[in-house]
Amino acid sequence: MAQTVTYVDSFQTRYMQSFVNLTKVNSTLYPAVTTMQLQYGDTSDGTNPVSAYFVFDQWALRTVAASGLA
Repeated sequence: MAQTVTYVDSFQTRYMQSFVNLTKVNSTLYPAVTTMQLQYGDTSDGTNPVSAYFVFDQWALRTVAASGLA
């Protein structure tokens, strides 16, 4: 089976790799923030409620230590 390796080096990939998803690293210390929104459907009387859930992970910017101790 043939394999192809493609190295992607663009501004978008370098920018996205500068962040780390803290929720995936340790979900106990950095839980995702969940919000719930209640909307009403498209019926004329407005009796069909629709619940929408939004989950926001916690992200942090990766930093590089300037000293030789890290």
